[in-house]
Order: sequence, then structure tokens, then C-alpha cells
Amino acid sequence: MIQARGPKNRHSRAIVSPSTDDSSEVVPSIKFPSLFKPRTGDPIAHRTTNPVRYIRSNEDPAQQKLWSTDIDPRVAAICDQVDEDEPPDVVPEKDRAMVAECQGLPEFYAEWVEPIELDKVARGALAKGTIDKTKQSLRRWVRFTWPANYKGNWQGPPVGRITNKWLRIFRDAALKEHATSTVASSLCHIRQVLRLAVQFQVRSTLPKCDAVTVEGSGERYLFEQLNIVYGALGHQPELQSAFVLAVNAGPRPIDLFNLKWSNVAFEDAVPAIDFVSEKTGKRQRVPLAPVTLAHLLRLKPGRPEEPVFRRWFSPAADQGRSYRARKRCSIMKAALALTGLDFRCPFQAARATCNQRLEDYRTGVGQFVLGHGLGLNARHYYEPSDLIREAILGIHQPESFLVTLKRLRDDGLKLKSYSPGPV
Repeated sequence: MIQARGPKNRHSRAIVSPSTDDSSEVVPSIKFPSLFKPRTGDPIAHRTTNPVRYIRSNEDPAQQKLWSTDIDPRVAAICDQVDEDEPPDVVPEKDRAMVAECQGLPEFYAEWVEPIELDKVARGALAKGTIDKTKQSLRRWVRFTWPANYKGNWQGPPVGRITNKWLRIFRDAALKEHATSTVASSLCHIRQVLRLAVQFQVRSTLPKCDAVTVEGSGERYLFEQLNIVYGALGHQPELQSAFVLAVNAGPRPIDLFNLKWSNVAFEDAVPAIDFVSEKTGKRQRVPLAPVTLAHLLRLKPGRPEEPVFRRWFSPAADQGRSYRARKRCSIMKAALALTGLDFRCPFQAARATCNQRLEDYRTGVGQFVLGHGLGLNARHYYEPSDLIREAILGIHQPESFLVTLKRLRDDGLKLKSYSPGPV
């Protein structure tokens, strides 16, 4: 036998051909992983230093042999424990065919998905509103996919039979009665349920549907338009202040008009608004520039439980449908008409404007402030870095905002000096 030659170190071994012929092929030495390093003083180390080895011969495939060694009992115990700790399948394998062929999306969601999401709500990992929106979307799914000639209890096509065409049928029928943003939102929730069906191995693929173009998704204010809209709201000081807060801090309309004075941290080193998002259930804390803080203080803060915008406050469940919500939207649209704008969602456009202003100042800041995070999926966005504070306090403010700030200061309003940039 001829010994293989290779690097000489304690992690290398020379592998030889089993042939007794002197012409046997020399196999290069192989480096084995550190798992098989012998450990001094270990009573079973001698059983773990010889890994599985392959002896190869190019002359005769029949000469290929495999030697196995004993597995470390501790490694085997760890593997067994991992197998035992593996959670059971959400949908048992024996039930998957039945679920795919017999259950519609509402039934699948109620039996297999909703219990998991309710547990997340209890742990604070999911907002209750997400479950409500999903159920609403599934009710629309049943309604808009119901065949005209079907008289039974329709729950939509079975989960396993939903194809791209079913999604298109739903989309086209729903667009006849609902806004594009509503249909796009419903499709998003329906596809999430279908995505879970794939994850639970009830389906093999996720059906696709052409995206619904949402009207107003790119709406935002130009810098010079901010002065015009602000001036047009001069007879509505609460809406004027809400507009400044939306443009500088970017809360969603549902969070903006549900803010209470307890959500405004006046006494912090850098004042901020601190709230839990109605949409995501995540806690957000956004610093306030002096000009923004001044517009809140001029509203004369009340008791902690009182809303900041008393006249325009409406419960989260009625956002967009209440009289106050419709009234404030009509006032905003009248102000926008002076600039030649016709935004479908004026305060949502203000949120998009805030994001654009912050991103122009420092890339990545806008997404974090708005609650999307820098590629994160955290439960809250609570401690903004110094860079985020710098962006919030340093973005350039419209002249009309600053004129009001100067007038308030002349009237005796005192603000702490904490801005590293323009006020």
C-alpha cells in the first residue's frame, strides 16, 4: 500500500485505496470538520475521531466502500430532543385533502388561522384590527364570487380550487362597487390567507392576480404648496395644527385624530408623540420639531384623556365613515382646490409628504419614522437614534409655519432650545 501525501496537521488524515496493488491510486488527504476533533480527557473521544469515510477508486466502481462509525451519544440525544420539540403541523396531513376540497376560505380561516392570530393578539404581536379587516375581506370574497345560479350556502370555491381566474373574478366584481384602495386592501388580506394555506401544505402554489392600481398612492405636497394649504386652513386652527403634525411627524390619519394629550411628551429632553398604531399594534415615538410643538401648545392642552383635536376626534372604528371624518376631509379638499390639487386622501398625502421630506434629508429615516422600519420587524419603534432626531428637527420648514411660531413666541409661548437645525 502507498500512503497518501498531504499537509501534515492534526486535522488531516491520509486516505488509502483498499487495493493491495502497488499501482493503487493515491487519494488526496481530506480535512474533516472540527466536530471530529479529539478532546483531551474525554472518555469517549476515541469513538468520535473517525468520521464516515469514502474510499474511492477510479479503476473499479465496485471497489468503492463505505465505513461507518459510532455516533456521539450526546449528538444523538440533542437530535432526538430537537425532533421531539418540533411543533405539530397546523393542519394534520390526514386532513389536508379534505380541507383543500371541502373548505372555503372563511371556513379555513376560522378553523385553522384565526386561533393562531388571536394568540398573537393576546401576546401583543398582532393588532386586533388586522383580524377584523381579514374577516371583512373574506365576507367580500364570498359576496363577489357567488355564482348567480347558485342557491346553496356559498363559502367561495374550496381552498384547493382557487385559481388566478377566481382572484380576477373577485377583483373585477368588487371594483364595480368599491374604491380601488378598498379592493387592493381586500386582495392583500385574501392573498395572505392563501399564503398561509400554502405554508400549512393545503395548497402547493399561491394564485396570482394583476395588481390593483390605487388612486392617490403617489399623492404628496410640493414644498411651496404647503404654504398655500396652511393659509387656506387659517379659519380652522385644529385642522391647521393637525396638518403641521402630519407633514412633520407622519402619523396615519387614524392615529392622528385619535391622539390624546397623554400621547404628547411635552417635558422630555426632546418632546415627542408616543402612541400605539391602530393598524399595526406597534408602539411608535416620533420627536417633534419646535414649530410642530408650538402648533400643539396653541391648542391649550387639556386633561390627559382628552383628544388633542377635540372637534375632529372620532373613534377608530368610525374612521373615514363618521360625520367628523367626512367633514374634515371636505374642508381639506376645499383648501386643496386653491392649489389646483384634488387629493383623494389629503392627510394620507401629508403622511407621504413627511416621508419624502425625511428621506430627502437622510435616506432611511422616513421609513423608520412612519413605522415601517429599516428592514426591521420589531414590535415597536420607540428609541429613535440621534440621526433620526437630527432629521426631524433639521428639515426645512415652510415660511407660513415659522410665521405662526414667531407670533406665538411674541405672545409669550416659551419653548426649550433643543433643535440642532432650523426651527
